Amino acid sequence: MMAMRKLLLFLKPLDDYATSGSSTAAVHPQQVLKHLSSRRRAHSDAIRYCQDVLLRKAVEWEAVSRNDLSRPVRDVDMVLSIGGDGTLLRASHFVDDSVPILGVNSDPSVAEEIEQFTNEFDASRSTGFLCAASLDNFEQVIDGILEVSRFSLRVHRSSSSAQTNCRSSGLRVSTSAGSTAAMLSAGGHRMPILSRDLQYMVREPISPGKASSLMHGFVSPNESMEVGWSCDKGVIYVDGCHVRFPIKLGDRVQIASSSAPVLKVYLPSRLLSIGKSRY
Repeated sequence: MMAMRKLLLFLKPLDDYATSGSSTAAVHPQQVLKHLSSRRRAHSDAIRYCQDVLLRKAVEWEAVSRNDLSRPVRDVDMVLSIGGDGTLLRASHFVDDSVPILGVNSDPSVAEEIEQFTNEFDASRSTGFLCAASLDNFEQVIDGILEVSRFSLRVHRSSSSAQTNCRSSGLRVSTSAGSTAAMLSAGGHRMPILSRDLQYMVREPISPGKASSLMHGFVSPNESMEVGWSCDKGVIYVDGCHVRFPIKLGDRVQIASSSAPVLKVYLPSRLLSIGKSRY
């Protein structure tokens, strides 16, 4: 599970659900008041529900009203915007590309309600086009985010040994024989069949920033790669899902091709010796 330090809950204020300035309030005062009261209650319930879910999952959070934030957001793993598209866009002005935002539509429109009051007043609620979650799927979405892999990646070369820390859906490593399958379809390069190099690619990195150049590269036979695992648990898959090895927090994995056994494959008119990586 991803070790989140803190989330910032960026909240649409309850004061936004007021009748002042509403032209329909004077025409249908009781219906509008009831509608706004329902919207305010839905938003309040959504905030409380999201906070309860985060508490159960031992994720630390700090809440701030949309009207009270006036400084850049730093030192948080994610901003959780609870409201609608307007709240999410407001939050976007306080973060850079190192802080992701998850929008929760706290007050989605109800088709039956809009149809019922179509001739009386606008009964629409939040559109939430930019919001990936609502109360119906918030826990499922947050679980998916918490399961994002955290690991360090270091390639040991003769001239350097740079390390980068990653948050992503995992790391893909292939030999030349594997470079024409998943690696190629993910944007990698087709390698010569007799190459003894390894090709690696960080899968779906989250905010790689300046380390983006280290997300994809090659490891020659006289070099090696070291991966440090920073999540509670994970799995190493070899040749798809046929062979697997569990890993846990603190494990370090060495990947190299220098001592890998050779696989001899007969092809038409010739015999090829293809390297197999040793993990």
